[in-house]
Amino acid sequence: MNRKIVKKVIELSARLPVSKGGWCDPFSLESIRETYKQSDEADSLEHFLDGLGHDDLCDLMALMWLGRDRENNRMTFDDYLEHAKRNDDHAAHYLFEKGENLAIYFRDGLKKLKKEKRSLRRLAVPSSAST
Repeated sequence: MNRKIVKKVIELSARLPVSKGGWCDPFSLESIRETYKQSDEADSLEHFLDGLGHDDLCDLMALMWLGRDRENNRMTFDDYLEHAKRNDDHAAHYLFEKGENLAIYFRDGLKKLKKEKRSLRRLAVPSSAST
C-alpha cells in the first residue's frame, strides 16, 4: 500500500464540505455530487480516485472497511483485502461516496493496523499510481 496515496485521500476527503445529513442515493453520482455541491474538493477527490489502479483501490477499500468496523469483529486487514479483491466493482465510486467520513475511516484503519502490529511499509501490495 502506498503511504502517499493514503495520505492524499485523507487530505482530500477531510477538506470536503460536511454534508447536511440528508440521504444521498449511493448509486447515483449526481446525488453524491449534489450532496457536495460539486465543490472543487469533491472534484479533486473523485479525479484522484479515478486515476488509481486496481491494487491501490483494493488496498484503500480494505483500509476503509477496517477503520469503519465498529463491531470489533475479528476481521483483519488481510481479510478485508481479500473481500475487496472479490468485490471491486466501482471501487473508486464506492470510496468517493463515503465523503467526508473517508478520512475518519482511514485514520481509524491506520490505528487498527498499528494494533495488528502492521504498518503501511509492511503491506506488500505494489502501488500503481503516482502522486
